[in-house]
Amino acid sequence: MNIVFPRYRCDLKRWRWEFGDNPFGSVQTFSDFKGKIIGHMGLVCVPIKIEKRIILGSQAVDLAVHPSFRREGIFLEIGKKLLRDAKDRGIAISYGVPNDPSYRGHVKYGWFLVSEIPVLVKIMGRKDFLLFVLARFRDCFKRPNLISISKFVRTIQNLMKVASVEYYKHSLCSDFFEKHIVTSFDERFDKLWEEMSSQYQLLVVRNTKYLNWRYVEKPYSNYVIMTVERNSKVEGYIVLLKESHGFLGWKRGYIVDIFAKSEKAIYSLLHYALEYFAKENVNLVTCWMMKNQSTYDCLLQNGFIDDRLSSEKLICSINVDNNKYEKLYHRVKKEWFFTIGDSDIV
Repeated sequence: MNIVFPRYRCDLKRWRWEFGDNPFGSVQTFSDFKGKIIGHMGLVCVPIKIEKRIILGSQAVDLAVHPSFRREGIFLEIGKKLLRDAKDRGIAISYGVPNDPSYRGHVKYGWFLVSEIPVLVKIMGRKDFLLFVLARFRDCFKRPNLISISKFVRTIQNLMKVASVEYYKHSLCSDFFEKHIVTSFDERFDKLWEEMSSQYQLLVVRNTKYLNWRYVEKPYSNYVIMTVERNSKVEGYIVLLKESHGFLGWKRGYIVDIFAKSEKAIYSLLHYALEYFAKENVNLVTCWMMKNQSTYDCLLQNGFIDDRLSSEKLICSINVDNNKYEKLYHRVKKEWFFTIGDSDIV
């Protein structure tokens, strides 16, 4: 795993969290050659709400084939077996966020594209605008084609619209809430989920059990969890992460997840987060948010832009033989609430 993913710290501690001790379960498929593992793909099980029911779903993660054994069909064979095992385990749907080469492989054996995931970014300081443009220019012309050039132009157009916006808007902030940084999720977050879940048609269940596993128990994680509260009741939360990597060694901030009762709470959380990132001298903040969600518009109002060159693909596989279920899924898939935290990107 470390040969294929040198950026990530892959060891048994992380494996136990992701697979061995996952409270929701997991499925893995391996390929071996003379007693050595040369290929792997896993499904991390998660509870998913689809309309009014909670089903067992899963996220496809850690697809890895040793460099010496690529282009021999191992990827497809691992993937096919994994979906057969998912069906036998009663895992109704699986989803993933693959890179471009993996995407082309997944669609060959039953996965389909749900949507592109908009990647919204906010440049935190004026001096960073030029560096961002240069970075995107470099990305665009690595493999120039009409689509990438068009996305580059749209990104620059979006950037020019907010060129005069300060790093966060005080006018959109409210002192209506108490703000806190917490280290774990308690029973109040179950109450938040109960009150909020009916507003969404398709999303990973965000109850205390899931949130603590995903953000508190994960090894080597440095997430910052912020809440807005009224009368000791949680009105919303936001999960943040900062890293230094990539082109020019920028400090990059991530809004990993955000979930709140109202736009007022969303604005307050965004202000809280951007204030934190500014103090940490972060250059660029990234958030994934579907256009059908009100949070998308709130992000734009806070100076985020749609970075077209960085959009991700959300893919899905329906593993059960049930026409009614497939119709149900296809009816609500465009309403999927999806954030970076629903993936394993960070």
